[in-house]
Amino acid sequence: MEPEKWWLKRPEVPPKGLSEEARKTLQRRRDGTDQIRKDFSLMAYFHEKSFDIPLYLALNVHTS
Repeated sequence: MEPEKWWLKRPEVPPKGLSEEARKTLQRRRDGTDQIRKDFSLMAYFHEKSFDIPLYLALNVHTS
């Protein structure tokens, strides 16, 4: 039986572990990805703040 998400790559580490160069490359990619995530979150926050939200929605009041 094949896994559901067969198209996703499975991480494989050599038996002796990663080389120093591979480790540094992965750390740089992780740092870059994390920075993109932080930047996107900040942009989403300011974009959301630019909308005028009606008071009844802002206070989460239900009329039913």
